Amino acid sequence: MAHLEISDIRSYEQIDRFLNGRLQKKIGYHTVARRENGEIIVRQWNTDIYRITPDNVATLDVDTWFTVTTKDRLNQLLPGSVRIYSEKGRWFLFHNVPNWLDKVPFTNGIRINVETREIVANPGAKKITAQDKHNERIKKLIRSYLDGLTEEKFNQILKDAKENGTAGDCFYCQFHTTDTYEPIGDAFQDHGHLLEHLKEKYYMVSLFYNAEKSAGAAHPEFRMTLLWALKRDLRRYFSKRLLEGIATI
Repeated sequence: MAHLEISDIRSYEQIDRFLNGRLQKKIGYHTVARRENGEIIVRQWNTDIYRITPDNVATLDVDTWFTVTTKDRLNQLLPGSVRIYSEKGRWFLFHNVPNWLDKVPFTNGIRINVETREIVANPGAKKITAQDKHNERIKKLIRSYLDGLTEEKFNQILKDAKENGTAGDCFYCQFHTTDTYEPIGDAFQDHGHLLEHLKEKYYMVSLFYNAEKSAGAAHPEFRMTLLWALKRDLRRYFSKRLLEGIATI
């Protein structure tokens, strides 16, 4: 992982000195520290993942980017005795107050005093149980969906698409352009319709193509013809968009 120019932050003053009067300064690969409304904010790519106030309270918020890279960035910024680690996709925060063995579920908006290493607030903690129940339900649906995609069904879907095209596929999946869904004239920015696909076991070439494209396949139209690869990438595709508050691979 890329090393940040400023790390092990234990006070607002420390990062303030690092900025040396500047409004903004690059501290790593696609990672910038800037001043805003009396706070100092660290932005990774397009997400403000860390902000610290003059009274040394840091707020951590990764939006949906529960990635290895984001976790590494935060661990470099946090005091050495405070660390984020992942357990079955769920992030936890280890801190040595009052006991090093205590672990706190990480949720967006968690606030920690970097000087005393005390957790000031963890507003999303009450949602953890509900999220875990939701995620187990989604994982079960994904498993059932993939089990239903047999070799025979898979070959028939490819054959039908080759002979008849994809005009009958889901409208949103046909017009997929980014990680959000943007059909003509409207911005469909949630993934609720994907949940319906899981429930209905709706298999289609447009969805297969999107899963492979999202996985970074150089030639998605080829890799989607490999059932073993497609199942792996469909699992990741659904998990990334439908699971809540956890890291997905």
